This record gives sequence, structure tokens and C-alpha cells, in this order.
Amino acid sequence: MKTFSIIIWIDILSVLCNTNLTNDEKEHMDLLKEYSKVTNVRDINGNFTTDDFTINTNLTTVEKDKLKISFLSSVSIGQGMGKFYAGAYYRAIEDIKRNSSILPNYTIETHFQDTANNYLKALNDMTHLYVKGTTGFIGPEGICSHAAIMAASWNLPMLGYMAVMRCHDSSTTEPDIYHDRERRTFVRIQPSTSKVSKSIISLIQHYKWKIITMIVGSSPVWNKTADSLSILARERGIAITQIESFKEPYSVMVHGKQTNENNSKMRRLLDKTFQHTRIYVFLGDYHALIDFVRAMHAKPETNTGEYVVISADQKPYFPGSDNKYFLRQPYETELKERHIKAFHPLMLLAPRAATSPEWGEFLDDVRKRNTKSPINLPVFPGNLNTEQQVPIFAAYLYDAVRIYIDAIEEVLRLNGSISNGSAVVGVMRDRTYRSIQGYDFYIDSYGDSEGNYSLLRLTETDDKLSLRPVGVYQMNATGHKIPSFIEERKVEWLLGYTPKDQPDCGFDGEKCLYQIDWRIATICSVVVAAMLVAGGFVLRHYLYEQKLAKLLWKIEYKDLMLVDSVEEVLPHTRPLKENHRTSRSFFPALNTKHFEPFNGVQKHRNCKRRSLSSLKYLIGPEEPERTTLLGVTKPTKKNSVSYEKKVLIGSYKGTVVSIKQIFKKNVDINRTLKKQLQLRKELNNDNVNRFIGACVETPHLFVITQYCARGSLFDILQNADLNLDDMFIASLVADLIKGMIFIHESELQYHGNLKSSNCLVDSRWVLQVSDFGLQQLIGNTTQHKSDSFYNCEGLLWTAPELLRNKYNSNYGTPKGDIYSFAIIMYEIHGRLGPWGRTDFAPKEIIHRVKMGEDPPYRPNTNLLMCEEYISTCIHDCWNEDPEQRPDFKFIKYRLKPMHQGLKANIFDNMLAIMEKYANNLEEVVAQRTQQLSEEKKMTENLLFRMLPRSVANQLRNGEMVEPEHYECASVYFSDIVGFTSLSAESTPMQVIDMLNDLYTCFDSIIGHYDVYKVETIGDAYMVVSGLPIRNGNNHAGEIASMSLHLLSAIKSFRIKHRPDDTLKLRIGIHSGPCVAGVVGLKMPRYTLFGDTINTASRMETTGIPLKIHCSKECKDILDILDGYHLSERGYVNMKGKGEKFTYFLESEDAIIRRKRITMMSVYSYHDRRSNLEIDHATFPNYFDNYLVNGTNHKHCNGFVKHIDPTNAHDLKHFIDTKEQNGNLVNSVPCSPCDNSCKPPTFTLRPPPTTPVLETMPLMNVKWQLNNAGYVGPDVEDVL
Repeated sequence: MKTFSIIIWIDILSVLCNTNLTNDEKEHMDLLKEYSKVTNVRDINGNFTTDDFTINTNLTTVEKDKLKISFLSSVSIGQGMGKFYAGAYYRAIEDIKRNSSILPNYTIETHFQDTANNYLKALNDMTHLYVKGTTGFIGPEGICSHAAIMAASWNLPMLGYMAVMRCHDSSTTEPDIYHDRERRTFVRIQPSTSKVSKSIISLIQHYKWKIITMIVGSSPVWNKTADSLSILARERGIAITQIESFKEPYSVMVHGKQTNENNSKMRRLLDKTFQHTRIYVFLGDYHALIDFVRAMHAKPETNTGEYVVISADQKPYFPGSDNKYFLRQPYETELKERHIKAFHPLMLLAPRAATSPEWGEFLDDVRKRNTKSPINLPVFPGNLNTEQQVPIFAAYLYDAVRIYIDAIEEVLRLNGSISNGSAVVGVMRDRTYRSIQGYDFYIDSYGDSEGNYSLLRLTETDDKLSLRPVGVYQMNATGHKIPSFIEERKVEWLLGYTPKDQPDCGFDGEKCLYQIDWRIATICSVVVAAMLVAGGFVLRHYLYEQKLAKLLWKIEYKDLMLVDSVEEVLPHTRPLKENHRTSRSFFPALNTKHFEPFNGVQKHRNCKRRSLSSLKYLIGPEEPERTTLLGVTKPTKKNSVSYEKKVLIGSYKGTVVSIKQIFKKNVDINRTLKKQLQLRKELNNDNVNRFIGACVETPHLFVITQYCARGSLFDILQNADLNLDDMFIASLVADLIKGMIFIHESELQYHGNLKSSNCLVDSRWVLQVSDFGLQQLIGNTTQHKSDSFYNCEGLLWTAPELLRNKYNSNYGTPKGDIYSFAIIMYEIHGRLGPWGRTDFAPKEIIHRVKMGEDPPYRPNTNLLMCEEYISTCIHDCWNEDPEQRPDFKFIKYRLKPMHQGLKANIFDNMLAIMEKYANNLEEVVAQRTQQLSEEKKMTENLLFRMLPRSVANQLRNGEMVEPEHYECASVYFSDIVGFTSLSAESTPMQVIDMLNDLYTCFDSIIGHYDVYKVETIGDAYMVVSGLPIRNGNNHAGEIASMSLHLLSAIKSFRIKHRPDDTLKLRIGIHSGPCVAGVVGLKMPRYTLFGDTINTASRMETTGIPLKIHCSKECKDILDILDGYHLSERGYVNMKGKGEKFTYFLESEDAIIRRKRITMMSVYSYHDRRSNLEIDHATFPNYFDNYLVNGTNHKHCNGFVKHIDPTNAHDLKHFIDTKEQNGNLVNSVPCSPCDNSCKPPTFTLRPPPTTPVLETMPLMNVKWQLNNAGYVGPDVEDVL
């Protein structure tokens, strides 16, 4: 419910007015404050009350079946113009009432207020009408800035029909966010002058003019029109070469005499602009327009018929009113021929004249109504036959009422509220309406009306020149586009044809002069000379270009396919048995920020609702993998370097490939890029990762390379479980050196981004160098590398000279590769990352390396377990002076001793490496198997916390979890009264601590009852009993007893940070049918559905603090169970439920509950054949299934035994317990139908409030029950 303080608004309006109030205005202000003297006391309906009157603050409540419309206008004598057109309002109301199909269920009630042309009184009157419960305002006239704010604050619609003063200012016309909030319930019916820009653009486009000049007055309305026109012109390719302005207000009188000063200003503007334009758009005062066209007529250069002036007038066109267009009235009265001829170049847009055949009758009716109450326009005897002129605002007022009523009907049709002003105004906006004037007009999305204009042109009629309409505009359906100009009659041009927007040779004759472009001539000469000199080279170059044009490296996007694993591409490696169908999909459209669409969005595109067949659905693919058979996949050390998985596995024509996405909006496939891609395609070496191709179909930008099963060297070094001996290291280093020698000797000459993550290892343990040679394609995909912490990690291998030059760092140098090789060598032998153990962050390391310290900052090699010649080689390779670093051939020579352990046969080396890897893998598998078992237990424990055990077991077994209907269950809802205010007064951490303590207390209590906790949301707590394991009618008793227990506990609960406060729990319980099932794949929830849940929630929300609100359905079950004391509350109105009779649960008889729970304890009946288990709820029902002649029977393999399970004596004889082999067994012999069957075993288990009793000796059973606090005669008989 929204409330409104009138006193606060009075202060706001005083500030907004920012003016000295007159005595009369102060009286209105005081009167408004008198209506605001209300106290903050509310009655039962939520109203502010005083001793004298009541002001309803429920903005959404309107008197039933009454539509109250408030009309505000100034009709006082000498105050405003309302008395000349206000009768249109009552004409509109009468037309609406006359049509019985309009609002048949509503009575229209009108309220009129005379504002006396005083804006403070108008605001005061609006407040009066708001207090009386009005549903909308028509008016007030003349102002709407402050009135629109007030109407918006009340959420009431306001329709302005006359805005002469304050509706053109920025506060109500600018379509920005702040002012849109102020005028969210405001609509202006009077057309906005600034909207004429659309009609002007339509006219310009109709005559295909492309160059214009604008002359604009300084008033805000014309400046806004000019801004709008500039935007529309720019969008449509219309050039505005000049924009000149003049000062407004524009006056032709100085000290009561006419002056030519302003006329001379128009001449100066014309002299300044006429040489570079032919089409003028004049936006300004109409007297200034007259002076401008007269100046153009007087100037010989412009009085040629080649110039056109387009302008707009705010006054509607009326036939026979030529004098008002040609003369500067009231200062000129004599019309001369030169005044008329000056209008030859003018194309004037004026509001369209009325075309409706009923227009004359409408004006006559308005005149009559103006003379009646409450308008009371006086009629003097001498002027009885004089026809009073009716302003055009009468049409706007009539249209405002009809539009408002149409909007009300639309809102009611949509089941909305007529007092919701934003909804009512919402249906008015962005629509086209038919005016009483006979044509359409459009209200845009900001509530401004766009007028319908006519084009006036000087036309000769009956040998007389006059302004006549030559064209009209047709509004489109939505109004978003410009209106279409329709030429109704041919325009009479002085030259006989439409003037051009510029001369044929241009304004300066530039189009008729021929100039030699020496730049083009020079380029052509150079090209011809080059072709003559390099004639022999042309053929070779042509063949090379042909090869580039074939795009041998290009891969079609449709040929790429994403796979989950290599087994999907290589069928012979797929396991024989699969738990579920492996899915494949084509690449989806990728997001340029993440790779998540590859992780299953497209894979499950066509999947329907399925059961959670295994635990893998409960852990999403985005969760970090803890361990693998190869060890920890992500480093946990403080200074280790981590990388996102940027490369995906895919399939290209049946071959496993690696796919890397390029993050660019688009790629320019120029010759340089083609050369790079072609060169990279042709580079083939055993130690260079093969480049298969690239996909450059925007936005699908990918680089496809050879797939390496072992991952990168970085991953191998980070795997602590993989032992790398000297032979492993020597083989990897040798492969790296061979690959780099091949790259340096190729046309590329350098790698530029050498690091351990770009050194890939295939399935044969052969190292291959990758990620090079495509700088133009891959480079500049993000900001500079040193700009972020993450990118600093990738620069740890970069040479210092490249770090100092951010432009070269994207390409690299051969000596820079040598430095990177040294860091990789240190990384291989140290196994602690590229910089080992260091206390510096990557960004700090990069900074120190870039600064060039003395001695240079490098990793510490003292702890490396390697030969001295290796350490020396590393130091030489990362020398600060690039020229002092050795090349790779010399490095190969210096590291030759490392290869002494390697065999000459490459195949023998590969077998030896694979054998060592297999031996190491056996040890790792055993460790990972144990870790996997522990993780499985942790997952199962987490699953049992999230879902009921029976449901979780179904998921573990791969069974379908179908939604199940329960005939009757009891639901508990509770929340904390005043939790919102308590949270507002506490810190977030205090709120969390309080809720944690409270729910820990609750969770410990509900563990003693046969209930299931569904969820907690904020301060709401939801518990259910009777599902997923049914317990007969016992669910109501469990919920009732638990509620009493929780209510008792909350009274003694203390808040840590507010020990003096006590939480007030509000509880609601209800019993009834419902459906339960598991919903969702991510974060699956065991959720309840049905009207029972809604009713239980309503019981809680309509409850009383520290009371247990119980429904009649739950009370009936508690009466059957007996032992619960309830009191009547009476009928309670519940949302969506109507009146319901409810009760309060007061207390329970604990002894009766103990007897019931003990006798209904769980009996586990184990039958060898059926393996049947019967709990404390189904045990009696199980016997009921064998009812014969009113007597219960127990069936055992064909043997029938008469028993009464509710009678302790019969139960004693049925069980006939005795100690046999230390167990409690039945002495009744089994059926002769099966000699091998054994007597059934009964295990007596007490309720959840007592210790669990497994099958045990007789005396132990008795001792456990007595120790649990219960000794009953029935139990004694049984025992």
C-alpha cells in the first residue's frame, strides 16, 4: 500500500516554484496545508484518520462501479481561456454516456474545479480531488510540470489538453530517465511543436533534397526541433551545411514603434548563407519568418525561384485567414501585393484543418455549453447574433476525454485496475487515434502527441494568390517512422520545375573543373615501372597468389564437431559397455567471453525430462575436478601458475584435433594473414605441432591443430605424481631444441611466445612446439599483456627487452626465444614453476625483470638438482644482453652430455619411456582408487543431506525418480515476526549468525520426530511429515508435537547480539494431499506441490505470533489420534481460499503420544521369499489386507494365524516370544507348504525419540524400553 504525505509535497512545490508568492497564492498554500494536518493513525482499512475527516491512502482502491473524472480549467472572467472551450468536456462526457456499450458496469462521475489561472490553486484543487478519490485528471491547462509530478506520485493519469506555458520545458518533454519517471502518468494531447521535424524530413525526402541550411530561433522549443531534425537528417544522409540562429523573443516594435532592426538581422543571415544553399529550413517566430521571406524577395540573387524556405506554424490553418499569414499582425493591417509575392519560396507546415463533417455542429454545441453551468460564459444582449470563436483547444479537450475512456476500457479488458495510472497511460502511448477533427494523430512512447500537418503553398485561385493546402501527411500505424507526405495538388513553382538543392556545378563550381590527381598518376607510374622491371617475377608471384587465393588452410565451420572424449572419434578405444549414450554435437554459437556453451548447452538441446540416473548429474561439469589418475590437475602451491583450458577436443573429418578459439569481433583476411596461414600450413616437422587449418567464419573463429594426448609440458611438470628421470628430461629437451632449430631456420625465424604451456607432448611422448607463426590472427585479441594479473603470469617466460617494448612483445625475436628456453629448462629441473619458490607475485616479478636490476633478477638455480654444465647453460641463455645469448645449435652442442643415456634407435627410446610411464601409472592408480572411494563417501553423505534417504538411494541405484502422489501429509510453515526490521537493525553477519543458531536448534529438535525438512528461505522454515515414507495418520501428530516443541524452544532462544530481545515464531500447519518429486538436474531439490502447500503457507501468514495456527483438516486427524488440545479461532479470510474455520494448537498429552508411538514402532518383518519390510505405519495396514470375516489374519507361506495386532494379549500369543539363539523369534511353526522356510523374525524398534533397537535378546529389549522412559502394561504383556 502506497501512502502520500501532502505536507512534504507542499514543501517540495515551494522549492520547485522558487518564486515569491502573492497573498492570494499564500492563502491557497495555507489551505492546502490545512488539508494535510493528519496524524499517523490508521484505521482497520489502512486509512489516515483524524477527528474531522478520513483521507484514504489506498491508491489502488476506487469506489465500486464509479469512475470519477476530474476536469480542471480556468473559466473565471478575465482568468484564462477555458470559458471559450470548456464545453467540449461535457460534450465528450455526454457522447460517452449516450453509448451504452462504453463502460456498461461503471457510472461516470465528473468533478470540475475552476483553477482561476493560478497554478498554486490548480495544485491545491488537484489535492482536493485526489482526497475525494478521483481516478484521473483532465487538465489543468497551461501548466503540467508540477502537476505531472504530483499525478505521478499518486499514480493517477493526467491528460494535458492545453500547454502554453510549462509543458514545453525540459521537465516534461525531454525523454530521459529522470523526467520519464516524473511524467510516467502524463499524456499531452496538444501536439508538440518539436515533433514537426518528422514532417519536415518527410517533405525533404519527397523532393529528394540532400543539402539544407537551418535558421533556428533561440527558444527551447525550436532548439529541440532543430536537434531532432539534425538527427533525422543524419540518419537519412541529408547534409546540413549551415546552422544559423537568431535571438528570441523576436519583436517588430521598439518603444511602441515599428523598427527595421530585426528585419536587417534577417537580411544579414540571408547574405551569410545564400551562396552555399538552396533549401532553407526556418524554425522560429512567425514574424521573423515573414521578415526572412521578405528579405529573400527583395534580394535579386535569391528572388529567382531557385530557393525554397520550409517552415512550421503552431496555429491551425483555417480557410480564408490569409491576412494572418502575410502580415505581422497586429502591427500591420494593410495587405500589399509585395507581401503576398514574398511567400513564393515558402512551404509552410501548419496543423491540419478539421475535415470531419460534424465539426461545425461540434463547435456550435461547444458554444452553447459554454454558456451553461459551471462555465457560465456571459452573453451580452448586443452580441446575441455574434458567433463566438471556439479555440482549437476544444478539440484537444474532447479528444483527451475520449482517449482516457478508451484507455480505461482497454485496462479493464486486460483485467487491470483503473486506478493504476501507469497502466492506464501505458495503453495510451505508442498508438494512433482518430481526432474529433476527422484525421488521425499519434501519441508516442513518451506521451507526446504528434500533430497532423498540412503543407501550405502560395497558389493562384480565381486570379488571386493565397496560401492553400497542397499536400497532407498520412500517419503510419506505429508512429516510429516518419509520416508519408501526399501531394494532393501539383505545386506551382516559379521556374516550372522543382528547385535543386545545389547548382549543377556545385556552389563553388567545383564540379565543372577538371583537375589532375597527381597522387593517382604517381601511383600508376610506379606500378607500371615495377611491372616492367619485375616482368619475370610476375609469373612466380602470380602462382604464389593463386595458391594463397585457394585458401588451403581454410576449414568450414560445418566440418567441425565437438566431442566429449577421444573415444568418440576412435571407436576401437571405446569401452565395450556404456552406462549412457555418448552425445555429440556440432559447435554451437560461441560466446566471446567464455567456453561454457561447449560444456553441454548444445549436447542437451533435444533432451527431455529424464531421471537422475547417476550421481554425475548432481555435480556439474563446471565444478573443479579434484583428482585424476595422473594426479592433482590444478596446482595448489602459493606461487604456482595456473591456466584456463583454452583448447578443446574436436573432430575434423574423423581425426581428433585441438581447437582454440580466437576472441575477435571480426578478422580481416588480408594478404599478410593469408601468407602467415599458408606458411604455417607448410611447416612440417616431427617436433612442430602440425597446423591443420583455421575457421574464420565470424563469429566462429578457431585455430585447428594436431591433437596431443599427453597435454602440455606445463601440465606434466605440475603433475607431482609423474616421475621424470634423466632419460625423460633429456628426451623432452632434445625434442624442444630440434623444434626450435627448425623454426629459427624457417621463414618465420622466431617463435615469439615460447613457454612450457606451448610445448605439447603426444601419445608417444614426443614434444612438439605449438602456438606460433599466427601473430596477426591471434595477436591483439585482448588488452596489453601486462595490464592484468592473469596475463602477467603468461609473461614470466618473456625476455626483458621484449617486456620493455610492448609492441615487439607481440611478435618476439630469436634471442627472446633463447631466454624463454632458459626459463623452461629451469622449470623442467626445478618442478616448482617457471620461477620456483618466490615470495613475489607474477606482476612484481615482471616489474623487476623489466627494470633491469644489477645483477639481473632471475630464478635461483642453487637448489636445482642438475649437472653444472646445465646450470651454466641456463645462466648464459637468460643473459641480460641478448647478443651474449647462444643460439639453439650451440645450445644443442653444450647439452650433448644429457643425451648419453638415450639410445640411437628412436623406437627403443619410446618403448623405454612408455615402460617407465606404465610402472609409475600402476602406483598412481592404487592411490587414486583409494581417493576415489573417499570422494564417493563424501558425495553420498552430501546427497543424503540434500535429499531424503529413500530418494537418494534410488538415484544411487540409477532408478527413475517418478513424482509420487500422497493421499495425506502434514505441512509445517513458520517465520519470524519482525524479521525484516530486525535485519535492518543488524549487520549481515549478525543476521547470518542468528539464523544459523536458530536453525541449528530447530534441526536438532526435528531429528526426534518422523518429519523431513524441506527447505529454509530467509526466516521461513518448512517441514513435512508423511512422505516420502508414509506413516498413516501419524504425520499430523508428528507435526503437531514438533510444532509445540519448536514453540517451546523459541521462547528460551536468545539472540547473541540482542540478548534482551525474544524472537516471535508464527506457525501454521495443515494436512492434505500433495505431490512430491525431485526437480532439476543442477542443485536438485525434493519439492512438494499442491494446494495443501499453499494452504499451509496461508495458515502461517494469517497466524498470530507465538501461536500454532491449525487448519480444520489437520485438527480432524489430531482428534482421531487423541491427546492434543486445540482452541477455536473462528473464521479467517485467506487469500485465494475465502473464509476458513481454524484452530489454535495449545498443548498435547505426552503419555498418549508415547503409547501410540511405542505400539506403532517399526516392525521389520523379514520373509525369505518376499524380503518384505513393514514399518510402524504399514504394519497394521499389512494385517488389514488379510481381513477375513472381520478378523485379522497373518499370512506366512500359506499358513494363516488369527491375531489382533491392536490387542497386546493377542500380540503376545502371536509372537510368543522366547530366547532362542539370543534372538527374539516367533515360536509359531511355519507353514507345511515349505519345509525349508524358517519362522519370521520380528524386530521391535521404538519411535524416533527412543534408542534404536536391533534384533536382540529379550531382556535387552525390555531394558532398552525402560531406559527410554516408557513402561506400559501393553509392553509388559508383549515382553
